[in-house]
Amino acid sequence: MRSTKSRPNASRIRADTIVIGAGPAGLGAALALGDSAVVLESQDTVGGLCRSLMLDGAVFDLGGHSFTTPHPAIRRLVFDALEMEEQKRDAWCWLNGEWVRYPFQQHFSELADPDSRHACQIGLEAAGRWRDAANFDEYLDHRFGRGITELFMRPYNRKLWGADLTRLDTDWIAERVAAPPGVAESCMSKNGRRSPLSKEAVIAYPAKGGFGEIFQALAKRVADLRLRQCVISIDPKTSTLRTTNGETPPHFDTSSARVAAADPKRPCCNKLRGVYAGSFAHHSCDVGSKWKTRDASPTNLLSRREHHRP
Repeated sequence: MRSTKSRPNASRIRADTIVIGAGPAGLGAALALGDSAVVLESQDTVGGLCRSLMLDGAVFDLGGHSFTTPHPAIRRLVFDALEMEEQKRDAWCWLNGEWVRYPFQQHFSELADPDSRHACQIGLEAAGRWRDAANFDEYLDHRFGRGITELFMRPYNRKLWGADLTRLDTDWIAERVAAPPGVAESCMSKNGRRSPLSKEAVIAYPAKGGFGEIFQALAKRVADLRLRQCVISIDPKTSTLRTTNGETPPHFDTSSARVAAADPKRPCCNKLRGVYAGSFAHHSCDVGSKWKTRDASPTNLLSRREHHRP
């Protein structure tokens, strides 16, 4: 990995694409784009919200993580980068003093309290119009009903994502949130997008260290990765991108480069001028010209590269 501190003449980026953020999305894009991309990461390490911490000799992940993918190219990428261990998924919820199989919305019938079971069932039967939900919080009520939502789904997701679930949109839900009981799901949907994991799913984890070891290993393959480069502004009118690195923020000429924000909703990116405020998985922008929508997710980019491999 390379940083600007070891490259005193790195005041000008010569790349087709500038990727902001070295989390999973940013690293995936950089690996797919190869030498044509440079990655700017504000922290002194990679991994984003999937990195691991060492505290008093013990390894802790930032949240609960495991690796699984329906895409063969992504699996090869990770398993070729480091040693991984696999096992069948076995997840449970601890709720009011008892264990219930995960996902809760499919196993609430296992609750010992009959009133709780009844509330979940009645609420589920009354649920509807979830496709019209304006945000994630509204989706929970419309999809699962009051019982399931108030007993588990809302407190669980507030703990996972943050207190205000109305700030989350709904375009990712089909890939992550399991449906109620009786709804058939597969690991890969018809349009090629990921679906929620099934109970037969096999998951993987690094054989040594924490989940962040995956991204430490992948970062070694990135052609141009610059740490401690927090982007503070992008100005399409002047085709310049500014980062802060200590007291002397370098300026990068981006007149001929695309800029992709791997996580535009983080504080560092919230204040950026010139970055499309959408998901990295589907958007990038040409600085100095009009915004363009692209199918530029790391998965699609890697699959495209795999398809054209000789």
